[in-house]
Amino acid sequence: MLNDGRIPTLISAEAGLLRDSLITILGSFPFIDVVGVVAEKCSILDAIHQFHPDLVLVDCSNNTQWIEIIHAIHGLLVEVKCVAIVDTFQTRRLALENGADSALIKGFTSQELQLAVRQVFSHNQAMVDPADEKNRK
Repeated sequence: MLNDGRIPTLISAEAGLLRDSLITILGSFPFIDVVGVVAEKCSILDAIHQFHPDLVLVDCSNNTQWIEIIHAIHGLLVEVKCVAIVDTFQTRRLALENGADSALIKGFTSQELQLAVRQVFSHNQAMVDPADEKNRK
């Protein structure tokens, strides 16, 4: 964490609505500092070295190498938390099984994103997607 208590955060997503929304939503959280935004695997790894984030959000929907990316992130710095953004429950399950600290299905609210980040940092464990909990009831 930064000296002021904010979490340095890197966003990995292609240019578009999701990326823009993440920048806006995360920028509104007083405990988050978006330190970088990248789109490609090699850029993610370079950005981790450059910005030293404590949190990386990875859009897994348009990237066929997302499992490799999650493994590479945790291979570089075990303490870096990784939140995967996915399209389906099956992909969410795969992301968690392959090392993501949390996984949110697209369509999540800003409150669900905030909860996911807070849980990852407070419990140091993978969390259940809030959307999944709604569907179980």
